[in-house]
Amino acid sequence: MSRTATIGAAAVLCATAALAAGCSAGGERGGGVALPARDGHAATTAVRPAEGSRAIAAAARRRGVVVLRATVERVIDGDTVRVRVRGFQDTVRLIGIDTPETKHPQRGLECFGPEASRRLARLLPRGASVRLESDPAQGVRDRYGRFLGFVYRGGAGGPRSVNHAMVTTGHARDYVHDRSSPHPYAAAFAAAERRARAAGRGLWGPPCNGRTERRPATQAPAGSSPGRGRCDPGYTGACIPPAPPDLDCGDVPARRFRSVGSDPHRFDGDGDGIACES
Repeated sequence: MSRTATIGAAAVLCATAALAAGCSAGGERGGGVALPARDGHAATTAVRPAEGSRAIAAAARRRGVVVLRATVERVIDGDTVRVRVRGFQDTVRLIGIDTPETKHPQRGLECFGPEASRRLARLLPRGASVRLESDPAQGVRDRYGRFLGFVYRGGAGGPRSVNHAMVTTGHARDYVHDRSSPHPYAAAFAAAERRARAAGRGLWGPPCNGRTERRPATQAPAGSSPGRGRCDPGYTGACIPPAPPDLDCGDVPARRFRSVGSDPHRFDGDGDGIACES
């Protein structure tokens, strides 16, 4: 076998071993797999992120994980996002985390709810390509029909999901649905929450200090009540409260009003200037 063929075979074995181990730290961050150099040290050449992502997805499928490719349409709240998969809309509930409520009919607007929503919107901007992976330890969908999964961008894999990032910055709590059958990254999520708590990050610092039930349903957040000076200038024909929190068409009584600005609530899905027309 030639020296070139030997190096190529070693590269394949290296990549396969990295995938079997759940991907190296470098693979989780950048999606690449380091190749061996002639001097025995790691080479600067790496598999492109797209190739690393496909390899990670293939490994996940072998573990019985449902893997979907999707495009982000909009963030609903801190742990829920609307996506498009193969031309169809779907809703994803990020598993392993729980964030303060923004629209709950009984709990109302909770402390740090809007901040969690904004953080997820920064991590998952509209149009972003993502990979969704289910947890074999639980159902693929919940009772509301939402896909239950970990959300990844680029070539990330393993615990390095958007879900984990929300816990790391204190915008979400670590949450395990069934303690008798935890998700595979439960230990990493729990450790991330401990670090966020110790540092007082996000909802663990003031003003929430870990307590989110600070804004009952009968108490509207500052700046959200319709009235003089309280209407978002991006809409005409109705007084729409400015964001945050993000509102759905069902949250406002007006119908078929116009979107004339930046449309922060994304009421005008087709961009024709008519909001909440369906």
